[in-house]
Amino acid sequence: MDWWIPMSKEKRKFIQQWLFSHKNFLVYIAFILCLWLIFGFAFNALEWMLYLILLVLIFSALFLASWCVKDFLQYKKIKENPNWKELLQSEKAWTTSEQFLLETLEDYATQLAQAEFNQREAYKEQLDYYTMWIHQIKTSIASSQLLIQALPTLPEKSPLEQELIKITTYTDFVLHYVRMETFHQDLVLREHSLDSIIRQILKKFATFFIYKNLRLSYESIDQVIVTDAKWFSVILEQILLNSIKYTDKGGQISIYLDGSYLCIQDTGIGIATSDQQRIFERGFSGFNGRMNYHSSGLGLYLSNEIAKNLGLELSVESVVGEGTTLKILLQQNKLDTRV
Repeated sequence: MDWWIPMSKEKRKFIQQWLFSHKNFLVYIAFILCLWLIFGFAFNALEWMLYLILLVLIFSALFLASWCVKDFLQYKKIKENPNWKELLQSEKAWTTSEQFLLETLEDYATQLAQAEFNQREAYKEQLDYYTMWIHQIKTSIASSQLLIQALPTLPEKSPLEQELIKITTYTDFVLHYVRMETFHQDLVLREHSLDSIIRQILKKFATFFIYKNLRLSYESIDQVIVTDAKWFSVILEQILLNSIKYTDKGGQISIYLDGSYLCIQDTGIGIATSDQQRIFERGFSGFNGRMNYHSSGLGLYLSNEIAKNLGLELSVESVVGEGTTLKILLQQNKLDTRV
C-alpha cells in the first residue's frame, strides 16, 4: 500500500490538515484522560488509571491512524477521478479528504495559471526577439541582393544568388517555426489559385533550375483552393528545395495534379524504404542527410505540421536511385479552423 512509502510532502500536509479538522475530537479525548488522571490521584488508584490511560492512548492512536488512512485513500481516489468536480459537487457534506483536495487543487490551479502566464510572456519575448532579428537580417539580405544584381554576369554570380535565396528561405523558416505555437492567430483563409501560388515559388527558385540544368515539367493547374497562401507556400518551398537539393544536374522535376493529390516528383537519389515512414519526424534526417548532405531534419517536419493545420495530408513514394514523389492531399473538408 502506497501509504507506507516514506512520507511525502503531500502526505505530511494532508496529516496536518486532517489533525486540524479533527481537533475537537482530539481535545475531547485529552479532556477525558485528564479527568481519569485526576480521579486516580483523588482515589489513590493512580497506577490503575495510568494503565487504563495507556490502553486508551494505544487504541485511540490505532483508531485515529486507520481513520486518517481511510480519508487519505479516499482523497487519492477522488484526486485520480477525472470527474472530481462533479463528484465533489454531488456530495452533501465534504469530508476532510475532499476539503484538502479542493485546497490542493486550488493551489495547483493558481500555480498552473502563473506558469502558463510566465510561459506566454517568455514565448512573446522570444517571438519578438526572433522577429526583430529576422527583420534585421532581411535588411542585410536586401542590400546583398542589390550588390549581386549590380555585378556583371560571371560564373560566380548564379551560386551567390542561390545562396542568398537559401539564406532568405531559411531565415523565414526560423520565423515560421517559432510561430507554429500561435499558428491559428496568424491564419488568413481565403480562395487562392493553386497555379498562381506554384508559379510564384517556381519564379523564386528559377536560378536553381538554371544553374543545375534541371528540366521542369509543369502545366497550368486550373484549381482554386481555400487556404492560407503564406503557410501553404512554406510547404511547397520546403518540398521543392528538397527535390532540387537531392536531384543531380540534368535531372527533372515534375509538378502535376493527380486527382486530389498535388504531386512534386523528381529524378533524384530517392529515399530508402526504411526512412520513408520517418521523414516527417522532428529531427530525422535519414540516410541521405547523414551521409551526403547537410540536413536538420526539420523542413519536412514543419511542412507536415503546417499541412495538418491546413487540412492537408503529406505522403511519399520513392525508389532509391530513381526518384521521389511527394504528394499533398488537398482535402478541404479537413481544414482546421480552430482559433
